[in-house]
Amino acid sequence: MTQPNVVVVTGASRGLGSLTARALAEARHIAYAGTRATADRGALEPLPPPTGA
Repeated sequence: MTQPNVVVVTGASRGLGSLTARALAEARHIAYAGTRATADRGALEPLPPPTGA
């Protein structure tokens, strides 16, 4: 099994940043998602860890 990539996605509270962070996490990468404003952090929904992790 290959090791997952670790990625940082900025602007992850909405739009392309949100879609990118979710797609990377669902593809079993470790995705750290950042937002510009503290108020936007509520838009981030944690994904369950991938099976086998």
